[in-house]
Amino acid sequence: MNITLGALFSKIESDYLTGKVTITKSYERVLKHRINAKLRRFFMVELPYIKKAGITEFYNGITENNNVQPLLHQNKRGEEGI
Repeated sequence: MNITLGALFSKIESDYLTGKVTITKSYERVLKHRINAKLRRFFMVELPYIKKAGITEFYNGITENNNVQPLLHQNKRGEEGI
């Protein structure tokens, strides 16, 4: 699985979080500090502005009904099918 965390974290931070790199204990301490500082800033400063702007829902918001059909449906005789 290829996970990229590039929106908030640097490449080395992303690689560390996903376990792609092996680093020394001292550099691990540095990375943990940087990641913690970024998360703290996000939750304390940026997230309140995002919530205030009302953009915390993750759907298109264009229509009330979506185009996804249920996997199982009932036919005219009441039998379930795909």
